[in-house]
Amino acid sequence: MNISELVLEKIDSLVLNNIEDDSLAVRLTNVKDGNLQTSSEGQSVTDNIGSTIMTLYNAKTGVLTGTNALFNADLGAAQFGDEKTVATEDALIATPTYEIIDAVDGKLNLDKKPASDSVKYVYKLVNNGIAEKLTLGTGQAVDKTFTVNEKEITLPSGSTGSYFVEYEYESATANKLSNKSDKFPGVYKARVYVIMRDACNKNKIYTGVIVSNRAEIDPSTVEIGLNAEAGHAFTINFNKEYCSKNTDLFSIIIDE
Repeated sequence: MNISELVLEKIDSLVLNNIEDDSLAVRLTNVKDGNLQTSSEGQSVTDNIGSTIMTLYNAKTGVLTGTNALFNADLGAAQFGDEKTVATEDALIATPTYEIIDAVDGKLNLDKKPASDSVKYVYKLVNNGIAEKLTLGTGQAVDKTFTVNEKEITLPSGSTGSYFVEYEYESATANKLSNKSDKFPGVYKARVYVIMRDACNKNKIYTGVIVSNRAEIDPSTVEIGLNAEAGHAFTINFNKEYCSKNTDLFSIIIDE
């Protein structure tokens, strides 16, 4: 079967596997605006009056860019050059949070138990602005101080209104991505699965796979949109396997 012209509908999924053991590192299933680009450097050969005889090319590169419609924690960790940390009961993650709470009988009841020494201040709010700062005290809560016991904060007698409390708690369910200044992305095997359709028969679907055995996430610019519409952008460079006789930057395989 000789396949010629097809309609490229979308990227169905993008998979990055660790080169050491082929284990899954990243899987994206909501890629939009995918673009595959190759480029090379040209050196013009000219005659004695400067007319071009031919152009010689080298240094070919391949680049895949796109945006995952959803934030992907595994992609973020890979872009940061680190592994995602998943909390357990034996390995808790200190997690910042805040609450705005109305005082009831001079007390504030938190949703979570604060980590030790993480509640140093409590702020009274008036019209959503800070009106008064209370400092952690000892013994009984007196003027402009408060005390903490488990999830309960005791305010000075007669306190009313809304209060802003920021603190840390120990989580057994949190995930953590660390972007360290001395860590950079590694090398992966990339498989990009693309849905295609026959140009003359929409119902006839083909699958295309872009295969690269040396794919490197580009960390020079990592942009994660902090709103619902921006998405999670990525750039992946395809390089040849230097220690292999195979000179492929990538291959495209198409089948029914």
